[in-house]
Amino acid sequence: MKLISFSVLAFALSLASLSLQAQTDDGLKHCGQTQAIQSLHAKHPELQQHEAQLKQNKSNTGTANKAATATYIIPIVFHIVHEYGYENISDAQVIDAVRILNEDYQLRNADTSTIVPSFKNLKANLNIEFRLAKLDPNGNCTNGIIHVVSPLTNVGDDNVKSDQWDPSKYLNVWVVKSMMAGAAGYAYYPSTADGWPAIDGVVILQDYIGSIGTGAYFRGRALTHEIGHYLDLEHTWGDTNQPGVACGDDGVADTPDTQGWTSCNLSGSICNPPIIENVQNYMEYAYCSRMFTLDQKTRMINALTSTIANRSNLWSPSNLLSTGTDNASFSSTLTCKPIADFTASSKFACVGSSITFSDVSYNAPTSSWQWLFTGGTPSVSTTQTQVVVYNTPGTYPVKLKVANSQGNDSITKTSYITIQPAASPGASTISESFETITIPNTNWTVNSGTDSYTWQMATVGATGSKSVKLNTKQATDGDVDELVGPSLNLNSSYNAYLTFKVAFAQTNTSNTDKFRVLSSKNCGQTWDQRYIKNSTALATTTTIVTGNFVPTAAQWRTETVTLPTILISSNTMFKFEFTSGSGNTIYIDDINVTSAASTNDLLLDGSSVQVMPNPFENQASIKLNARQDGKLTIELVDVLGKSVYTSTDNPVSAGDNTYTIQKNNLTEGVYFLNMTFGETRITRKVIIQ
Repeated sequence: MKLISFSVLAFALSLASLSLQAQTDDGLKHCGQTQAIQSLHAKHPELQQHEAQLKQNKSNTGTANKAATATYIIPIVFHIVHEYGYENISDAQVIDAVRILNEDYQLRNADTSTIVPSFKNLKANLNIEFRLAKLDPNGNCTNGIIHVVSPLTNVGDDNVKSDQWDPSKYLNVWVVKSMMAGAAGYAYYPSTADGWPAIDGVVILQDYIGSIGTGAYFRGRALTHEIGHYLDLEHTWGDTNQPGVACGDDGVADTPDTQGWTSCNLSGSICNPPIIENVQNYMEYAYCSRMFTLDQKTRMINALTSTIANRSNLWSPSNLLSTGTDNASFSSTLTCKPIADFTASSKFACVGSSITFSDVSYNAPTSSWQWLFTGGTPSVSTTQTQVVVYNTPGTYPVKLKVANSQGNDSITKTSYITIQPAASPGASTISESFETITIPNTNWTVNSGTDSYTWQMATVGATGSKSVKLNTKQATDGDVDELVGPSLNLNSSYNAYLTFKVAFAQTNTSNTDKFRVLSSKNCGQTWDQRYIKNSTALATTTTIVTGNFVPTAAQWRTETVTLPTILISSNTMFKFEFTSGSGNTIYIDDINVTSAASTNDLLLDGSSVQVMPNPFENQASIKLNARQDGKLTIELVDVLGKSVYTSTDNPVSAGDNTYTIQKNNLTEGVYFLNMTFGETRITRKVIIQ
């Protein structure tokens, strides 16, 4: 089930369908709390009634139900959701984040010395300690930090929580690369999570974790704030999304009414002058957080000692024992065995190119490595990182076995590396209608995302009765699927360009699907974007289709992608890449790569085509020489491949011709001027000043 998961955030959540301020002028992100919760309630109104009943039955302040233990120990697990990029943060960065948490929740943070006099006597030691779990839900050894490969790291919503550990036993934290609404993190109140345990926990950006690696200390307090929500604290101005709107109350007696602050004005007093407002509170937005108050402590301890969302079970002796966070287990120096994983600098390369393989195993330090590179040189290695050269075209597996004193683990990635000839023996054109083939095959490669939905044959076509399709309606949001075409030798070609037909429908106007076409001139080792369209621009019908989309003949559109000379090589490849965002099925058909074999085949003399002046401010002249009469189409596209101006049926006479293009409402920048005459196509780069 896909959930709307943008709720109770700490530092920046805004929904795509809501107009919320997601960050301040200094780039620090804030929150979209009320609107997010309202969106969740709109989807699941039964939660709202449940929450209201729980809030009515509890006391937000007053004397805390103090447990016998001096310290509340909370087992915590971090899920690092990544795609092998910088978002795959180190264990050291996570450990540093836990250090900051424990300092903040135990009043050991050194910056308490700078708390303003009005609040020094209100600063609270919550006696809460966070400990990385040492036993997973199955009783296996863990370091409390797991690494999960998923495109959902780019989305950062509740769908990322599919690997949740029992929330009655662990505080789950998911670390992601980005959030679609520009958020930094969010967490649900206990009253919300009680009605839907599967969404309980914190989601937060990788650069708002800890003070090392991708983190920074001033951002690292974001997790302190989020866990405040997890333990039932509101923002200091109350349950509204944005500060500065109106004076509000958070239901805590010793935090003064405030509009909320996004700058560190330590003498700020707006709501009840001359009463100073608690700008340095962790539940503020000023990024000069130093403290929780005594009554905030009461509210959080009340949450921890309540059965609502099973918070009271987290620190129970039996749970500490089962998660390995009791004093005896936690003080043990026992090391787990590693869990094997690795990544490569590229999965595609030309013969003779170097690929670097890196160990990214987790769960414990690794002391030995055994690599097997079938088809590579070297074919085996015992180093943590290895550079490998492949001298024979083909597709190859890679295996890694890692070990330490506690045991070993291995992983094999089949069909992982694809090696192409340095110069393609293939043709210089493609004309593919998919009528007589199936995919994948020796020419067309399918690179699947993490779910079961990927490119496959379809029984409908723009011409004929077949095409290829991707059922994005059922796919996981953020999942990326690729269709890679054959390698072409275009070295002797002129004026190369790609055309294809596409059909796509939206399921609603907030779909976030993205479709790109990329080209490579080095066997797929690196790619250049040549075309991109997002959901609305991509749609070939204005009709919203909630059922399964099957295009009619009128619902196909022809797209043209120009390949500049600089990107042409003896091994040119094209890739069709789709990122799912809840839209409907996309279809592709009639893929053609066309070029002239020599200048003699051109109806236009490309060498004589001139654009003057270039750059130009208001207008420019196009001068060209044609070999026969006809009609010329002039098109201007931006650097993303979007057509911004088209003029068709311009008369052409054999010999010299002159045409004019106007700046009109176009913005300054780089554009590509495409001129099409018969089967001839010439492209020139132009700059508008």
